[in-house]
Amino acid sequence: MRRYTARPCKIGPENRVNSHCGDSERLRARGCELRAQARLAGVDFLNLELQVADSLLAVAESTSNFDTRQRNLGNARVALMAVERFSEKLPLGRDNLRNRCDHLSLRLKRLLQHQDKVPGR
Repeated sequence: MRRYTARPCKIGPENRVNSHCGDSERLRARGCELRAQARLAGVDFLNLELQVADSLLAVAESTSNFDTRQRNLGNARVALMAVERFSEKLPLGRDNLRNRCDHLSLRLKRLLQHQDKVPGR
């Protein structure tokens, strides 16, 4: 019996397995699984960024220290910009992220407009 030796498998630019690969179905399934895991990791990251922005805004709202307030507002802005930028690349779950991001962005805008009115001053 002749033993078949497959040529090395190569993954194309869109994660498609070339036709000469003997394990193409298994590799395709693994590719789908990895893409799904990457999407979930991306959503988890963006949810965490929203939680961080929410915490930073809460500190900025409650502090009487101007420098602390400014630093936290700036960091919240960076977190919200990351969510806006990366949520556009997600095929699913984008609406919930956008709604939460919009809500936090409005809080940030309100705080920036009233930044001269620090509590305790």
